[in-house]
Order: sequence, then C-alpha cells, then structure tokens
Amino acid sequence: MGEMEFRFNFVLWSISNTFWALLLIFTVQLIYGQVDTIAGWGRNDAYVLAIVNSLFISFLWSFVLPSMVGFHNLTRKGQMDFILLKPLSTRFLASARTIEFDMYPRILVLCILLINFVSQHYSAGFLEWFWFTLSIGAGVVIFYNFALTAATTNFWFINIFNLENLFDAVYDLGRLPLGIFKGGLQLVFIYFIPMAFLGTYSSQILLGMGSWAMLFSYLIAIVTTSWVSQWFWNFALKRYSSASS
Repeated sequence: MGEMEFRFNFVLWSISNTFWALLLIFTVQLIYGQVDTIAGWGRNDAYVLAIVNSLFISFLWSFVLPSMVGFHNLTRKGQMDFILLKPLSTRFLASARTIEFDMYPRILVLCILLINFVSQHYSAGFLEWFWFTLSIGAGVVIFYNFALTAATTNFWFINIFNLENLFDAVYDLGRLPLGIFKGGLQLVFIYFIPMAFLGTYSSQILLGMGSWAMLFSYLIAIVTTSWVSQWFWNFALKRYSSASS
C-alpha cells in the first residue's frame, strides 16, 4: 500500500538501487586493471563474486535488514508492548515487519546479469545452479540470525540506531574472496561473522569449486546461529520490562 501510494518514489529508488549495484560490480574492472589474480581469483571469478554478493545484499535489504535497522524503535517507543500482546510469534513479528519492494527490480537485473555472465564464461549445470540457489537461501537465514542477535541488544541499550553501519561493514567484507584471510581470522569470518556466506561460498559453487566441507559449514552455521539467536531472544524477552512500567 505504501509503495502504491508513492509510486514515483518507488520508481526512483528502484533505479537508484540498481545503479549502485551495477557500479559496485564494475569497480572490479578498476582493481583487476592492476593485478591478474587475488587469492587465486581471476577477473571473471571476481565478477561472479561481485554479482552474487550484490544479489545477496539485495535479498537482505528486501526481507531482513529494514526491520533490523528500525528495531530500536520497538523498545524505545514502546511498540514491543503491542507485539507481545499478539497471538503470533513475537520474534517473527518483530523481525519481519518491513519489506523493501524497490529491491525487486535490482534483484531481477542482477539475476539476468549473473545467468548471462556464467553461461558465457563457465559451464555451470543444473546441479550447480540448484546448490547455488539453496546456498543463497541458507546464507539469508544465517545472516538473519546474526542480524537478529545484534538487534536484540536493543533490549538493554535501548537506542542502537546505527546497526546499519555494522551490517554494512560485514557485507562489504563479503565482496572479498575468503582466501585473502588466513588462519584463525578465516575461522572468525566463517563461524562468528558470516562473511563467507555472503558471496564467496555461493560463487565457488557456480565456479565448480564447491565441496562437501562447504555444505557442512552451511549446516553447522544454520544450526548454531539459529540456536544462539533464539536463546538470546528468549533471554532478552524475560528481562524486558516494557516502556510503560
């Protein structure tokens, strides 16, 4: 209803979002004008990673991040009190309140661009595309759990309005190949900060570099982040005293 009310605004944001996504992709050309490979990733590989990462971010801004960024209003303005009274999942209502429809045109353009580029430079078959699609969905779930855990801290700090900066920093790292990080730092970006699931793993599946260990990492990350986010959510709700008490 909101998008239909302000149709011109919807069109402008759709064009703007698509433009910025394409601009980030074409910056790969600037980087690879100076080097041939980065951590074993060639120019075409980096293009795939950039497109996949932009596609992933588009899904996040469609379904996940709008509600998380505005989560502080629920505790600061007392809106959480009304959510708690509804006979539905409190977690769902608090974390899925807003959907950004102006990201849909951007998603469509990126999907067309990705399919066209991969079909021209790689030989990804049905299985690769199938596992790639599953990996994108799994990555969204993982980042949703990560974002919800971060947003839940608003129960104590009341007005963490700059969570968007944290999310920006995380998925900006997702534009980089995971191979540039070594040792313990790589483990941090896989299991504690879900950077690997924001583009690197999904891209590797399309490039024919997927492995069972990678799929196992997805399973571990989904189970772990889901449990941690749910436990932390229940822990926070038990200590919520409402805005009016």
